[in-house]
Amino acid sequence: IKQKVEINFDYEKYKFHVKPLKLAFFDGFWYLLAFVLKEKKEVFKKFHLKTIKNIQALESTFEIPQIIEDRLRYSNSIWFNLDEQFTVRLFIDKTIRKYFERKPLRGQRIIGVDSDGSIEIEIKISNEMEIQPLILWYIPFIKVLEPQWMADNAKEKIQGYLREI
Repeated sequence: IKQKVEINFDYEKYKFHVKPLKLAFFDGFWYLLAFVLKEKKEVFKKFHLKTIKNIQALESTFEIPQIIEDRLRYSNSIWFNLDEQFTVRLFIDKTIRKYFERKPLRGQRIIGVDSDGSIEIEIKISNEMEIQPLILWYIPFIKVLEPQWMADNAKEKIQGYLREI
């Protein structure tokens, strides 16, 4: 990865030729983040590291554009992708504020502090699932302020759950 050398490997029943970008640890699992080279096209994929077999280093080298480096650096979960990012603004109740200060999300910015000790944070993501499990985990102490469609989706999921129990 540091030398930016292309590799081949076996993954489950398939063979891959990739540009390895980064090793990442998400939710207790290690992944290889890479561009798969397929018919003169690069496709971004994530591979469970333990499943990779028979790695062969090749002689071909590559460069990584800075925008890709930045998006990899600020990824918060395996759900991220390299597509266009969007901003999510969250209200964090004072009850759980300390957790977001102790271990901030990658790229998290505190954009406001309320008089009661609650905060508002902002984070850029590329996939709703990067943040949705965290939102559901901390209900009722967290609220989606923006984008509205994400707040509506969270509300819909919660209402659906309540109807089923």
